[in-house]
Amino acid sequence: PGTVADKETFLLPLIRSVHHFLCQERTGLSPRKYGGYEVENLRRMLGDLLCEEVFVCLMSLMHSMWDSTRKEALDVTVNLIESGHRIAVVLPSILTSKSTFWNGLYLASSPRQREADTGARMISTVYASQAKRFA
Repeated sequence: PGTVADKETFLLPLIRSVHHFLCQERTGLSPRKYGGYEVENLRRMLGDLLCEEVFVCLMSLMHSMWDSTRKEALDVTVNLIESGHRIAVVLPSILTSKSTFWNGLYLASSPRQREADTGARMISTVYASQAKRFA
């Protein structure tokens, strides 16, 4: 892909597809039985997908100029966070840091719609990462 829009529309479905494969959330197909080592490898790969670099990338996509990219970046981020809670992985600090929350609050108070949307999504991400603690 050459343009920024091409890269954004390529990356988010790619992350979603990899996540879908690793979580074995296939619909319409009979589930395959995995051996113990295969399940462990899938969990390890999912844990690798839940790294700080991926979440930094997704957080930067929440600042995109395209509404659909911002929305999908939040959806992918929340799905990854929920998977992390399911397999009991320690999530990266960017999701739980106070600075992320305060940056989100600052942006959410902006009169500009795009910045306000980004701030609200950042706050949603922080709360989604803490949901297990409040449940």
